[in-house]
Amino acid sequence: MLIKEIKLKDYPYSSRKGLSERIVKNYFLKSGFEVFKGNYILGREFSSNYYLYENVQNKYRRFEQIIQQKIGIDLDFVRNSILKIQGVPDFFVYRKLDDKSFFVEVKLENEQIKQRQYDCICLVEDIINILKHVLNYY
Repeated sequence: MLIKEIKLKDYPYSSRKGLSERIVKNYFLKSGFEVFKGNYILGREFSSNYYLYENVQNKYRRFEQIIQQKIGIDLDFVRNSILKIQGVPDFFVYRKLDDKSFFVEVKLENEQIKQRQYDCICLVEDIINILKHVLNYY
């Protein structure tokens, strides 16, 4: 699990809503990562824009392709486990160059991660690690 604190300066915005997420997303994009919304792991059934926009459909397909490649099984088991906790991380990032991927939860300096968010990140990481181990065994 990666925990990194990025301090925000005094930005001249009337509202900082979504600011930290934009900063982190841009950071990962500049570092060569593909960035997906964390709720993509729940599937297209939870997206109000999936059937409206082709770009959203392409992004979901790409995300599922990466996850499928990572864990090698259908996502239904992972999705059902996550739905019980309700703490989906903000982003999933992936870099093809070194096959590096992880989930990211973004918080401002004065915010704390909720227990269900922490539990969800741990659960997803555990499931993926267990499945990778089992698949490598066979």
